[in-house]
Amino acid sequence: MAEWTANNVINLTTGGAKTAVFTIIAKNYLAFARTLMESVAAQHPDFLRFVLFVDEADGFLDPGQEAFIIHSSLALAIPQRRLFHLKYRLLELATAVKPYYMQFLFETYDIAQLIYLDPDIMLFDRLTPVL
Repeated sequence: MAEWTANNVINLTTGGAKTAVFTIIAKNYLAFARTLMESVAAQHPDFLRFVLFVDEADGFLDPGQEAFIIHSSLALAIPQRRLFHLKYRLLELATAVKPYYMQFLFETYDIAQLIYLDPDIMLFDRLTPVL
């Protein structure tokens, strides 16, 4: 699967199992995802941060400038992937791909805890009381 990240943003190679936060968006929600992930980084700089695009984002942004790792739902191991993407509207698709993305993240990264947050959320404090 293609993975885009800025080399200086997140270190994936040290420290053992980590906590990760992810969200799922269409590219028109990129500003929301950026705000969410910036607030996560401010409160929990040690958390891994992932954004899954459910539409084509190639050429839409510079992944090296983002504070999160980007994946495409088109690259997930979803049975009949193209048909799967065609039968849902974007909002429904963002919900339908969630278990596939969660499985991918757990299988690919050393993650102990995985937190989903809607893209239109902003953290103003640490999540520690609910972890």
